[in-house]
Amino acid sequence: NPMKDDTDTGHALMTAISMGCDQVHIFGATGSRLDHVLGNIQSMMLAKKAGADCVMLDAHNRIRLITEDTVIRRDEQYGRFVSLLPLTTKVEGVELIGFKYPLHNYTFTSTGSAGLGVSNEILDKEAVIRMRSGVLILIEALD
Repeated sequence: NPMKDDTDTGHALMTAISMGCDQVHIFGATGSRLDHVLGNIQSMMLAKKAGADCVMLDAHNRIRLITEDTVIRRDEQYGRFVSLLPLTTKVEGVELIGFKYPLHNYTFTSTGSAGLGVSNEILDKEAVIRMRSGVLILIEALD
């Protein structure tokens, strides 16, 4: 029904969660409509709040929301580049270890980070993202 108070992706996520899914993979949600892409990424918070692991995938990207320390093994990463963008207004205490561009106790903000977390690369066998608070959008990109 096109006349509703949510998106198709949001509705599908809530249906999956209500059926007890604790892992959700979303395909076909990164098309040409940037407003839909951003809305779909925001919809991933529905799964996060319900305790479900949610991943959005396309031919070039793997997108996740992270709220806690995360390890990415270089031999298992989805692509060459790793980008981190704040979903919440602030993401505090961010440390990047094993990356080309490390960070120590950095605070990402929605208005002041100006793309600082875009296009990083993993140098070590594994890279660690530590964070104290907030929500980061983690994008692994092939190109």
